[in-house]
Formats: sequence, structure tokens, C-alpha cells
Amino acid sequence: MRQQDLGDRLGVTSQAVADLERREVDGAVTLATLRDAARAMGGELYYVVVPVRPIQETLEARAARVAGFMAGQVNHSMRMEDQQTGTAEQRDRREELRLNLLKTPSLLWALPDDL
Repeated sequence: MRQQDLGDRLGVTSQAVADLERREVDGAVTLATLRDAARAMGGELYYVVVPVRPIQETLEARAARVAGFMAGQVNHSMRMEDQQTGTAEQRDRREELRLNLLKTPSLLWALPDDL
């Protein structure tokens, strides 16, 4: 569609359409403007976030990371008090934490990403 035709449908000049296209390339166009342009062209705007991997995989990885961090903090405190546990017990504790975190996934995001 020519800029003039889109401008006519939007009720703006072809220069305004050129500005819209430039803002879109620059990442500065608003969703409302894109929605209006889509409708003027007989379409609809869909704004979606698409996960790069399956959500269960994301949750599992995050739970393992957070559980490892939490277990490490506990292990550090216990070591400072000369109460360190064995490797198998630490692994079991990490797994228990991971499973509990997966029961309440919102807790997975309470800590920063750079654990």
C-alpha cells in the first residue's frame, strides 16, 4: 500500500505515514499507532511475547538455580558454625527445595537473575 493511500485511511498526510514508518524502524512507535495502521490496512495488531523455550523447561531451570543458591546459603551458614552436612544430604536438600519451588512458581522470580 502506498503511503498516500495509508495516509488517506488514517486521516493523515503521506509525510505522517513516512514518519510512522521511521519511528517503527527506530522502535519509537506506539502500540496504539501500530494498531491504527494495522486496522487501516485491514488487519489486526498482535503484540505477543514468545518464550524461547518451553515454559516447563524454564521453570525447571530456574527452580534448580534458585534451589542451588538457597542451599548454598544454608550450607555456608552451617559450615561457618562447623555444622556442615555431607554431599548427599546437600543434594537431597537442593532437590527438596527445587520441588517445593515448583509447587509455587511465583517464588522463582523473588530473587534477582544474577544469583
